[in-house]
Amino acid sequence: MFDKLGIVTNCLAIRLARNDDFEKLIEAFAQNGFMHIEIRDGDYLRDSDFGEILQGIETALQHYSAREWQRLCVAVHDGNAHQIPGLQSRDQRSFHHIDRLLKQNPEVVLSYAIAHPWTRPPENRIDDDIRIIRAKRIAY
Repeated sequence: MFDKLGIVTNCLAIRLARNDDFEKLIEAFAQNGFMHIEIRDGDYLRDSDFGEILQGIETALQHYSAREWQRLCVAVHDGNAHQIPGLQSRDQRSFHHIDRLLKQNPEVVLSYAIAHPWTRPPENRIDDDIRIIRAKRIAY
């Protein structure tokens, strides 16, 4: 028997487009047994209440080296967001928000996805590489 189900991104997109609260949706999906939730980047996500947090995470990326970013993310994952060494005050809100979301739904596995034109070469490989690296860091 399946013990963990995933929610299809399109369901999340439709609900967010209706202005449903992101965190309440995640909690409701989890209560109904959906443990794997893909967060696919796009206008629907950027325009939702979670979009502000996502923007905060992207802005924070610029403030840390790859090693510092990894330490910050591990601390959040381990539930230690309030004790992150080196966390700049301007980034605390985003990290604490993610920390709270994860603590409210510890059994949920969130993944982050971006659209990528994999069937043809990118128009600008340098920009494409930067976009992929940023997405990987956000997902981490």
